[in-house]
Amino acid sequence: MEHSTTFDYDRSEPNAKIVAIAVLISAISLVVIFQLSYLFYRGFLTSELNRKENIGVSLELRQQRLNDLDILTSLKWIDQSKGQVKIPIDLAMKRVQANYSR
Repeated sequence: MEHSTTFDYDRSEPNAKIVAIAVLISAISLVVIFQLSYLFYRGFLTSELNRKENIGVSLELRQQRLNDLDILTSLKWIDQSKGQVKIPIDLAMKRVQANYSR
């Protein structure tokens, strides 16, 4: 008993243009999804951080933080006759780094 069954199937080659377009659309979709996910995640973290920073913070503490920020970022004379100046901390760090890198 011999079975001679023949299966008929599509013998045509896949259309390379359609496959390339499908791969391109998939890649673009993945990039868009990842970027949107990243933006959503960063937005969530920022809003969560802001919420945590403002919970239970008294008016005096907020005022003190603003005062400290003003002190750290302001420029003023300490002793003008000696040429001593108080500069913002970020500028001071950059100047120290520049002096040591020479």
